[in-house]
Amino acid sequence: RKIVIELDGTPQLLPGESVEIEFVQSSPLLTAGVVESAEPVSGPTDELSVKTIKVPSSLAETTRFEPSGIVREPGRDNYLLVSDDTGQGNDRTPFLFRMNAAGELQERPIDIEGIDEVTDLESIATKDGTVYVLASQSRSKRGKRPRARTVFLSLTAAGEDYKVQKTLHLIEVLANESAEYLRGLGLPRLDDLEIEGMTQNGGALFFGLKAPLDEQGRALVWKLERPDELFAGKGAREAGLSLYA
Repeated sequence: RKIVIELDGTPQLLPGESVEIEFVQSSPLLTAGVVESAEPVSGPTDELSVKTIKVPSSLAETTRFEPSGIVREPGRDNYLLVSDDTGQGNDRTPFLFRMNAAGELQERPIDIEGIDEVTDLESIATKDGTVYVLASQSRSKRGKRPRARTVFLSLTAAGEDYKVQKTLHLIEVLANESAEYLRGLGLPRLDDLEIEGMTQNGGALFFGLKAPLDEQGRALVWKLERPDELFAGKGAREAGLSLYA
């Protein structure tokens, strides 16, 4: 159900900013315009129920778990998750996380072998057993863009862990393209890029951008037609990266 909350005045909020909302008391205003459903929702209860992710205490001691992306794990009845931050003392530790269908996280993080640092991982997708992991590409609050923040990884299973097949830095790939091509992507300035989501459909990868927005304030979606070619060293245009929506 969609709930719209109208704020008084001009709120100082940014697109995509997270906020917390607390109802402090019951009020007739809270139920105004609410219509009861005429019929109960059909379907198995367990498919419709909301489950809380259960984080083992031992894992909480190891990592600052902040889940930002989830996908079904290839060949397993589990889910793989990425987190914005990972380690406790070092928040660039290359970890994934495994969760079962009951929402219970595995106590041990999944190592990503073959890379030393990752940070601000925002999305994860799979294709034919390959797991793709993408960092935001954005600048940090301090205005810096370390390479650990621009990784785009192609992973394969290595026992209970995963290892890097190919690594690239998407912002650097885009920097090699023409200004005209980047404008066609809706990206007149590389510094504005921030990618929050990724999924796979029909062999192509789709990226959801948090920034920039278009002139009408709408979010952009990119389509990468041939991700294998991008990881093989071809440019973004050659690999079929385009503005999808």
